[in-house]
Amino acid sequence: MVFKLEGDAHASALALKGAHLFEPMAGRPMNAWVQVPPTHETQWADLARKAEAGLEG
Repeated sequence: MVFKLEGDAHASALALKGAHLFEPMAGRPMNAWVQVPPTHETQWADLARKAEAGLEG
C-alpha cells in the first residue's frame, strides 16, 4: 500500500521494516510517498487517516 505522508508520519512509516519510498519508475522515487508492505497491514488504516489529514488545510 502506498501513502502520501509528511513530517513525523512520513518518518514513522519509513522506519517500518520493508517500507521504502515509492518508486514508480527505476531511479525516480516520489519523496512524499511511502510504500508499506503487507506485513504491516494492521497499520494501513492509521496511515490512511494520517495521509487524509495531510490533505486538509
